[in-house]
Amino acid sequence: GFRSIFVSPRMVYVDSSRPELIEGFTKKTCTANVLATRSQWKLDLAKALGADEVLEAGDKLVDEVRNEFPDGFDYVIDAVGSPSVMNQALQLIKSDGTIGIYGTVPDDSITLNKNGAPYNWHFIMHQWPDYSKEAAAHEPLCEFIRAGKLDSKDFITHEFSFDEIDQGFKVLEENQAVKVILKF
Repeated sequence: GFRSIFVSPRMVYVDSSRPELIEGFTKKTCTANVLATRSQWKLDLAKALGADEVLEAGDKLVDEVRNEFPDGFDYVIDAVGSPSVMNQALQLIKSDGTIGIYGTVPDDSITLNKNGAPYNWHFIMHQWPDYSKEAAAHEPLCEFIRAGKLDSKDFITHEFSFDEIDQGFKVLEENQAVKVILKF
């Protein structure tokens, strides 16, 4: 599963839609942490939390990553679940590398284009909403918090009273929050 990601020698996290995971992947738990996303605030957060490199996801991502890391990565994590991101990930891994899909893939079928991919690679899909597996996937982050390697306060970007619940949902819908706390 994804537990081994936390001790991988090289890793890139593509198009993060689960920003609470950024911190776990960027606190120097790997020797090369690269995060690519389309959101500037997530890039800023990842850099502040220790990412070695942050890149804007898009058409030029493969070229930028390959220029900086020509051998590719052991692991690429896609938290979007879109075929275009998966196909981009195939071009970012090294031989025998692993692509991990963390989230839900909305399509019934996926077409993978092996052009530019190494000859051998691994593909792991971990879809929600299997809540027990989701909880297990977060356990390494919890271990980092318990060990003092992460500060749980870094995950909480917004706090609202229960009367302001609509504002809490709004920042989540606009993809402007890591975690929202509602106070009763």
